[in-house]
Amino acid sequence: MGSTIPAAPQDPMLDAGHAVLGAMLIYVFAVLFVAFVLSVLILIAEWRVFSRGGCPGWAVLVPFYNTYCLFKLLFGNGWLFLLLLVPVVNWILCLVGPFRLSHVFGAGFGFGLGLFFLPAIFMLILGFGRYCYSGPN
Repeated sequence: MGSTIPAAPQDPMLDAGHAVLGAMLIYVFAVLFVAFVLSVLILIAEWRVFSRGGCPGWAVLVPFYNTYCLFKLLFGNGWLFLLLLVPVVNWILCLVGPFRLSHVFGAGFGFGLGLFFLPAIFMLILGFGRYCYSGPN
């Protein structure tokens, strides 16, 4: 019999929608890829910061132990991280922490401001720079 099915008419709006969807997917995957690469770089930088301070680098990966090690680096006593459970004290510690981190690595107040406002960038600088841990005193 050889009858053919007539082709459906092409809708130009449908083709434009597919193009926009494809462009959006490419954009989303590009953003996710960049975010993943930056996350890995920041993780490596934090690993190096912990290692320079005498804590094991893998401590960055363990949820509460990393806070314990960070407080050990900043204040000399890791158990002070339990003060984060006190309502007003936790805000004060979050404000003081970046400045204390810059102090124990021999950087100045300006670097502390950088750690406070742009923590990812300045953690990369701290991790891959030539800063040495001098202790909490």
